[in-house]
Amino acid sequence: MASRQPSRKGKKAWRKNVDVTDVSAGLESLREEIIQGGVVKEKADNQLFTIDTTGDAAIAKSFTRKLKSDEILSSRSALSAIEGRKRVHSTTASTTHGTGILPVKKRRSNGVSHSDLERLRSIAANPSSHHNPFDKDAPELKIDYDPWGTPIARPEEKLAEQYKSKGLTFLEAPAAIKEPKTLKQPPISLTQTGKPVPAVRLPEAGISYNPEFEKWDMLLRTEGEKAVDEERKRLEEVKECERIKALALIPEPEPASGSESDGSSDGETPVIKRKQPKRKTQAQRNKQLRRKSQELSMLRAKLAKKQAAELSLVRKYAKDAELRTRALTLAKGKHVEDDEKNPKLMRKRRFGKVGMGKVPLELQLPEELADSLRTLKPEGSLLRDRFRSLRERGVVESRVRAVEGRRYAKKATEKWSYKDFK
Repeated sequence: MASRQPSRKGKKAWRKNVDVTDVSAGLESLREEIIQGGVVKEKADNQLFTIDTTGDAAIAKSFTRKLKSDEILSSRSALSAIEGRKRVHSTTASTTHGTGILPVKKRRSNGVSHSDLERLRSIAANPSSHHNPFDKDAPELKIDYDPWGTPIARPEEKLAEQYKSKGLTFLEAPAAIKEPKTLKQPPISLTQTGKPVPAVRLPEAGISYNPEFEKWDMLLRTEGEKAVDEERKRLEEVKECERIKALALIPEPEPASGSESDGSSDGETPVIKRKQPKRKTQAQRNKQLRRKSQELSMLRAKLAKKQAAELSLVRKYAKDAELRTRALTLAKGKHVEDDEKNPKLMRKRRFGKVGMGKVPLELQLPEELADSLRTLKPEGSLLRDRFRSLRERGVVESRVRAVEGRRYAKKATEKWSYKDFK
């Protein structure tokens, strides 16, 4: 294959016919960008664009806000408004050509007005409320109760008078029903100081679903110490019960039988030989005196210790009485604070046959704390809190659910399987 022949055009011909309009236009636009502040492609985004967060103030000024009343008045609906009352039509509307269907009825001149009709209906329904003393034709109004008259006798009093009139003095007249005095007295709260307990207490900050760490940690430590003390006491009681059971299982020693006697076969009575007391030496007498003096000193020390214990007990009782009187005086002038979590402030004497019980602990452990609402586990019961508040304030007494006993006792029977034949 022969090689291609080179072009016969020279360099001048190529320069004349080359189209450089795109290049010249690009250079011209580049010069304009340089004159106006720099090349656009070389600038950063924050130099080229801005975010308008305020808006144009002139546009906001151009729009005037209409009043709500003007909007309501200017609104027009395709439906006509509902007529609230009857309108008086013209004379032309009373003809058959007024509506085209039926003639409009005229109002009677001698008819009863609507207001008079309503008044007459109310009088017919309740005549006692519309009694007019100046109306002679009106029925007489009877007053059932006179506050300044003699009191009406109760059924019990009437029955007692009937007993007396008939001469039935040997029968005891029925006693009148009297309301108890405590019905008008306010309820007594179950606190030791007798302070009024608020109906709704402020809960501890540590039992919140999202508590502060310091308050939650302090509450967790105090409740943990209480739980440890209760468990220690329970273990001590269990140990004491086991010790008592072990002592009860020990067999009692058998009494020694007096049937065995030496020389009973010989039939001779045994001779009792009495040991003659020996004369004590001076050392033995001194030893006996020292022992007696030691016993006397120990007895005196024991008596002094007992007196000191009794004196300290008397001081303790006096201090407790002083604290109790001080608490009672403070309770008269101040309201009780949040003492629901402190069982010492509750009285030992219960209101009713059943005690109130311990406050349920609603504290969440570290692994139970939820990090989101999705994993949140609600605790507590408003019904239980309200009922406990009623019992604390002494409004109602504590009760136990009445379980109905078995009507008939269980009876064990033996089935005779060999009798069941077909």
